[in-house]
Amino acid sequence: MEKQIYSWLIIIYLYITKSTVGSLCTIRDDGHCFYTVNCDDPARISINRPCDTDPYVTLIINKSPVHNVTANAFNTSFDKYVQILSTEDNDWNNVQDFAFSNFKNVMYIDLSESHIKSIGRAFIGLGQLDSLNLSRNDLEIIDPGVFKFTEDKSRLYLLDLSYNLLTYLQEDFFENLYNLRKLYLQGNKLTFLGHQHFKHLKNLDYLNLCCSNLSTLDISLKSLTTLTEIDLSNNNLEKVDLFDLKSLEAIDVSHNNIEEVMFDEFREFANLREINFGYNKLKNICASDDNLVTKVSKPLVKVQFDHNNISHIDRGFFTIFSHISLLDLSHNILIEFEPDTFKHVKVLQILNVPNCRVTISKEILSTLENTYIFDSTKNDDDCRKGSYNVNNEIKYTEKFMRNKILNLEEPIPKYEVTNGFLTSVLLDKIRFYLSEFVNKIFT
Repeated sequence: MEKQIYSWLIIIYLYITKSTVGSLCTIRDDGHCFYTVNCDDPARISINRPCDTDPYVTLIINKSPVHNVTANAFNTSFDKYVQILSTEDNDWNNVQDFAFSNFKNVMYIDLSESHIKSIGRAFIGLGQLDSLNLSRNDLEIIDPGVFKFTEDKSRLYLLDLSYNLLTYLQEDFFENLYNLRKLYLQGNKLTFLGHQHFKHLKNLDYLNLCCSNLSTLDISLKSLTTLTEIDLSNNNLEKVDLFDLKSLEAIDVSHNNIEEVMFDEFREFANLREINFGYNKLKNICASDDNLVTKVSKPLVKVQFDHNNISHIDRGFFTIFSHISLLDLSHNILIEFEPDTFKHVKVLQILNVPNCRVTISKEILSTLENTYIFDSTKNDDDCRKGSYNVNNEIKYTEKFMRNKILNLEEPIPKYEVTNGFLTSVLLDKIRFYLSEFVNKIFT
């Protein structure tokens, strides 16, 4: 009998302890009237601290016991001072109309990873809201009215709907978001986006449609005249038509099924600095001969063609893009370059060649005397032994090897070529340096 009583006392004690810990509310003074409040029920707490100005409050709703968030569910005595609203470890199946409307001056709301399955017009009246994160929830449908915060045009700058279960968006979905700059839609199940979806997004500069199972891009992007970066990677696209988007600076279409690209069209892209066609099915890189080219896109500095089936690269490509700094051709089937392939190249600094047996002629080595040529092929015994089919000794000046390309803490040793073989030690150094520094420098 005593043992049973003792056991029940332990259970009651643990329950009370757990409940007490879960309901703790904390206020952190970050200085200069900045406060961070972390609580499951912020109505139970108040901020009574002397301030010369209105306090700036970050509110974190943590482990809230509610599953159905009703109107003004988290009323506090400091509503008007909350600038940032975030959540942690919540399980909110349903977020209803006016759920957060009491936070009139909030600028940033993060409801990510809150297990939300449905959401109503929870943000009505939030005229100051400029960033909204609803990523990594369980949303299948979102009514367009959710983003109509006021009767005026929304000032929302960033909207993150990534990694939900969205399969369909109504054509007026973004109707009120005239000021939107960043839109994250990746990781959903969207199979179709119509011509009308983006017509209201006159100021959008970043669009992410990665990992969305898209097989076709049946959308007109002509209205996105300010778009500078688009991510279409990790889909099932066989072709892309982005040639209306002359404002683009970065394009990522890697990890698709693209077999052919008309690179001549890119000559009109005056600001293009980076393209990634890695992990596709490209066979040839072709473009018009220099006699036919009237405009040249100079800014492009980083080009990735790795992991394709490329067997030929035309010199006309470098006529259009003569200012490439980094070119990745690794993991292709190209075995040699034509002697004049790089004759128009002006500033190529790093060339990652297709494999360790590619032939590099004396003419090319002479043209690329200031280019850092390497092979990053891995898991190839011949490559790891250092075989490299070059036709003459590669020489680099001490000046070039000192931090010019990779900004290294110490200079890379000079190439030592004996009977056409590079030392395996050098190849290992190259792999290490590039993995550490290339992305840092060219992004």
